[in-house]
Amino acid sequence: MSDVEVPVLIVGGGGAGLTASMLMSQFGIDSLLVSAWPTTSILPKAHVLSQRTMEIFREVGIADAVYAVSTPAENMRATAWYAGLAGPNDNYGRQIGRLEAWGAGYTDPDYVAASSCRTANLPQIRLEPIMRSRAETLAGPDRVRFNHDVVSFEQDDDGVTAQVLDKQTGEQYSVRCRYLLGCDGGRTVGKQLGVQMDGVRNVMHMVSGVKSSPFVAGQPGRRPIKGPTSYQKVGHRPDPAVPDRRWSCRLRSRSPRRRCVWQYLHNRRPGLPGLFGFPARRSV
Repeated sequence: MSDVEVPVLIVGGGGAGLTASMLMSQFGIDSLLVSAWPTTSILPKAHVLSQRTMEIFREVGIADAVYAVSTPAENMRATAWYAGLAGPNDNYGRQIGRLEAWGAGYTDPDYVAASSCRTANLPQIRLEPIMRSRAETLAGPDRVRFNHDVVSFEQDDDGVTAQVLDKQTGEQYSVRCRYLLGCDGGRTVGKQLGVQMDGVRNVMHMVSGVKSSPFVAGQPGRRPIKGPTSYQKVGHRPDPAVPDRRWSCRLRSRSPRRRCVWQYLHNRRPGLPGLFGFPARRSV
């Protein structure tokens, strides 16, 4: 692969890197994005998009696409807590509490006055492909390269020279840029610059999963969750064997065809056995 000279090299293809690529294109600045990962995120990760974020997405031309597939406003009115989702007796599915959230589905006057863009909810597993497609449209498909890893870089008085590995072909090439943006969560750029992350770590281990299923009111012999529709349904049930284990289930979106996207979160203290049969090292 040929060497590249470009004003800006963006390292990282997540939310920060893809946003930087789109903004550079909007400003008329040529850039190259490289990501060590082969694809955009395969995990739900973060999901709530603030009004300010949606304003930026409107600027780069993806706000409408995000709203079209994200949680409807009427399903983002509140967060509710339940004693489980369903079970064989009346205690299951009982609503413990409910709290208005996210501007009550963009009906709170303060939220409406704050911005013409409402808060949205779309996990990164579905958001990042939209962002990548737009970044490629604006910058050109060859300016957004996944499965390309920055292995080293050197800075001089005039800019930065980075060595990039094409992980598919095994070829290595050089990128000369005036500016290098570290948008990889500190995984590569920060370490090579000697930047250290400080603070308490390993506070909690967590497993997350995502599931799409039809929305049903209940099944024979199973009492479903009760109460008004809420965006986030959080359930708590101690595991008999491990009292510190909890879970939560969040309704991410609900389509007109009555299909729901749920995300399940299970957390535990470090040192406890793995979850769902996975060893602890896969439960982080």
